[in-house]
Amino acid sequence: MATVSQAADSPPSGVSEEQSPYGLRVRCSWFSMWAVGNTVAVVFIAGVLVKAGWPIRQMLATEHLAVLAGAACVMAYFCLVKMINGTTIALSQEEIRVTHGPLPWEFGRRIATRELSELRVLESAKRLKYLGKVMQYDVFAVLKNGRHVKLISGLHDGDRAHFVKRAIDQHAGLEVGHSS
Repeated sequence: MATVSQAADSPPSGVSEEQSPYGLRVRCSWFSMWAVGNTVAVVFIAGVLVKAGWPIRQMLATEHLAVLAGAACVMAYFCLVKMINGTTIALSQEEIRVTHGPLPWEFGRRIATRELSELRVLESAKRLKYLGKVMQYDVFAVLKNGRHVKLISGLHDGDRAHFVKRAIDQHAGLEVGHSS
């Protein structure tokens, strides 16, 4: 179980909290060194493909080159998104709204605050061949009908997940009269 080492009013690195007249806004950055490493690898591979140019074209059919170029573009976009994007959770009296940006990514979510029962942090471990055990934390909203809705996932720092949960709990407890 992760220990929460941050002070209750101090967001951990990569997390910002903002109060406005409309409610609470918490933003978690997706930045990770993994994205930087993969970006370097993608740029290197793309450079090798461009530099080698003619010999590769002789060995591979044009469609194979198109597939390689497409795969490199998708991977480059994924890495760019992981370095720039973040998830914003905005809580007002009426709803919780989850958005991802600034670059386009999956659709966000909206949850009416009157349907919110509690928030939970799910901790899971994955064993990766070269990295060993990697922890991941997800924050879920539990609705009154029992359904679990993911607010933010893939956090590798338990402090971030628990800060998000605590900030929303405190704000929702004041605004909608419940807590977890």
